[in-house]
Amino acid sequence: MTDRRNVVVIADEAHRSQYGFKAKVDKKTGEITYGFSKYLRDALPNASFIGFTGTPIEKDDVNTPAVFGEAVAKMLNRFGIVKDMFHGFDYDAGLSRTPKERLAVMAAALDWILAKQHEAAEREKKSEDRKKAHRRYQDAVLALSKAFSLASASDEAREIRDEVGFFQTIRAALAKASQAEGGSTANKKLAVQQIIDRSVVSTEIVDILSAAGLKSPDI
Repeated sequence: MTDRRNVVVIADEAHRSQYGFKAKVDKKTGEITYGFSKYLRDALPNASFIGFTGTPIEKDDVNTPAVFGEAVAKMLNRFGIVKDMFHGFDYDAGLSRTPKERLAVMAAALDWILAKQHEAAEREKKSEDRKKAHRRYQDAVLALSKAFSLASASDEAREIRDEVGFFQTIRAALAKASQAEGGSTANKKLAVQQIIDRSVVSTEIVDILSAAGLKSPDI
């Protein structure tokens, strides 16, 4: 039906109909059929699925938690995927230090992700795979954000809240940079401005461009 990622499917009384991933063969006709849940996910492969039920079922191929996933477990899994993308990069200062230090770390984190995605894209031979490589971080953070929203009331979510916010800010900066035209410096300035707007709130005066590693214009 569509491969868009901004589709949300909400199933009420999810324990009644959201099953059937395994094939069933009609003994009389030999016809192979699946359940509604498989057909729905085939039609909407990138959608987010939310199931409501007061009586979850846990049986073979009729398992409500297995179909919709445990919210906290799914969130932590998505969190681990994004965190691994920063392996070798220390972003702790971007969480709780001074605005100047945070801004410098965010600018460096942006460069880190861009470089990693460029390296991954260079290894791909197909154009479509290269596009996916350039969007790997953005897609991973989007998946994390969706999972986080479903488990936001948990203790686990509160523990990783600041890091998730940091990841989201870098994603927003990447989105801003990808929309900009011109050289890399222009792109980076727009991305840094996005970072400032969304995450740096302070009464301290900070030389924004200097903190981000850019030259200030001679006005």
